[in-house]
Amino acid sequence: MRRIVALSLFTLASLASTVQSQARAPSDPAEEVRQMQKRYADAIQASDTAALRKIWADDYTFTNGAGQLVTKAQRLANLRSGATNVQSADETDVKVRVYGRDAAVLTSRVTLKAQYSGKQGSGEYRNTAFWVKTPAGWQMAANQITLIAK
Repeated sequence: MRRIVALSLFTLASLASTVQSQARAPSDPAEEVRQMQKRYADAIQASDTAALRKIWADDYTFTNGAGQLVTKAQRLANLRSGATNVQSADETDVKVRVYGRDAAVLTSRVTLKAQYSGKQGSGEYRNTAFWVKTPAGWQMAANQITLIAK
């Protein structure tokens, strides 16, 4: 009987250890970046500057469809003033390449109904976004959209 109890306790301890190590196993970084890209798309469409302040790295830059380089502070100001307004963003063909443990490049095709920096920006674009993993989690360091010629 003691052997059975000891064996049962050993089995339970081993099982608990296995479950704990699986719970701590790192998740898929590419999937984490895809989820962050979705959060970004939702936040930009809602003009949620509080969420975007966390999603964008402090030194974030955006190159818009007109080729203008815009800082994080400028983008946030444009969203608050209404100069930037994204009504819809339909993203397809999303691909993520992870480099090491803390950098990733996301590419996609996006159909936008939008205005950027006070100028019409609706159309079909290629998007490239550079994501970095910081102590705060994955943050977008830069992104660029390029109009697809018809």
